[in-house]
Amino acid sequence: MKILAIISLVIPFIGLSQTYQQFPTGNAIWKEYRYHLYVFGGGNKHEEVHHLHYLMNGDTTISNSTYKKIYYTGTVFVEEGDLPYSSATTYNNNEYVGAIREDAMKRVYVMTPNNTSEMLLYDFNLSVGDTITSNFIVGFPDAHFTVGSIDSVLVTNNYHKRYHIIAPTSSSYISQNGFNNLMLIEGIGSSLGLFQFRNDPNYNNIHELVCFKRDGVSLHPTGYSCDVIFNVGVEENSFDQPLLYPNPTTNTLYLNLDKNYSNLLINIYSLDGKLIEAIKKENTNDAIFELTRDKGVYFIEIFTDGHRSLQKVIKN
Repeated sequence: MKILAIISLVIPFIGLSQTYQQFPTGNAIWKEYRYHLYVFGGGNKHEEVHHLHYLMNGDTTISNSTYKKIYYTGTVFVEEGDLPYSSATTYNNNEYVGAIREDAMKRVYVMTPNNTSEMLLYDFNLSVGDTITSNFIVGFPDAHFTVGSIDSVLVTNNYHKRYHIIAPTSSSYISQNGFNNLMLIEGIGSSLGLFQFRNDPNYNNIHELVCFKRDGVSLHPTGYSCDVIFNVGVEENSFDQPLLYPNPTTNTLYLNLDKNYSNLLINIYSLDGKLIEAIKKENTNDAIFELTRDKGVYFIEIFTDGHRSLQKVIKN
């Protein structure tokens, strides 16, 4: 797999002429990360770390319109109380979740299996001050979401218009349910996920679109890999210093970071790309963990606060 670095250039949109970037029509993947923390009576905790893939593959005809089919696969790690995370559980393996089409007005619609009429997912024909009418954001009685600003982000060689959405600050319900930092990216979708518009760190519900891939090329502006399977020898590091030692190791690995990070996620992958363990740490600059699997080659992914490292580790 060839990982392309994104040119991180953002410019304000001030009426510049640019080519509209259409929503994909096939061979596309959205990779998402979700973290949920539930605290019950007595302080009992239930934590979940989800890794999700939405895949666009194939056509279907509904009411004389052609839609692109979307399939969904999720992997979850669960922690109960102070027990370690469970092993990975795969759910909704390639389950059909709906179909998408884009009309000539730059609006994207979705038809879900349980509905007989399509719903508006995205509208990329908006101006500053316009009200958002997506069925996935509305539905709150006092909610009037508007476009606060528009800029453009350069993704490889194309500018994609980006809409910064403002939630109604007068709504106590909306402010409590986390519609902050939402962006709609032309030709890609929401900054939080294909069907995701809420991000609520105050209530320990965090969503992020980790990567968008189209026609075999990773395009999301952060430049992260969309694939679970990594090529041998392909290593990445956006931190300021080496992270993992000793390498090779017999079992124990030590992680040192350049500073404290509020949320740290450590993913352990087998050589064939299977996610076999997820470890979550908070407010730390180091960690000690055990590589308890058989001898062999593993990939360790460190993901936190806009930084990512992927390193190959050998267990003897």
